[in-house]
Amino acid sequence: MSIVPLGVALMVSFVSAISILGISSEIYTYGMQFVMYYNGMIMATLVVSYVYLPVFFKLNTMSVYEVNNSLYCRHCVVVYVCECQRFFARCFPSARL
Repeated sequence: MSIVPLGVALMVSFVSAISILGISSEIYTYGMQFVMYYNGMIMATLVVSYVYLPVFFKLNTMSVYEVNNSLYCRHCVVVYVCECQRFFARCFPSARL
């Protein structure tokens, strides 16, 4: 697997079509404050490209789910997801899953 498909897969998970279509309305509504969002996206892209991308490339995986399945046992992942759901249910009782 080359670096280009991996980079495209990670980019697609960052930028969705809805965010691209909604940018103009966000800028119209909130003005230049929305630029701060893009400053954060630039920093996040740099972190991903220099920290996460080499790790994904060395592990020969395309997603975080593949990394979780290869590094942790399935039972640990299921317990973690259940605990996260319980935590969010306690913190945000009106938002039921």
